Amino acid sequence: MGFFIAYVTGRTLGAGTDYLAVFRLAGIIAFMTCGLSETVQSIWRGGPWSNTLRGIFDGLFYALATAGAFGWLWPQ
Repeated sequence: MGFFIAYVTGRTLGAGTDYLAVFRLAGIIAFMTCGLSETVQSIWRGGPWSNTLRGIFDGLFYALATAGAFGWLWPQ
């Protein structure tokens, strides 16, 4: 997933973009791939929604960490 997050962010934003813009874009892409993908478990596979909500919450933390790393290491 990190490769695709880097690809989309890199194609959308150029070098020298400020931290917050990189954080915002990388974070939403990471949350969509990690957090929202958990809803499939309950919708199509019949899993309990409590597990899905925990997965979404976990995906949110992963997205924040990923966005922070991308913003920090973005080329100036």
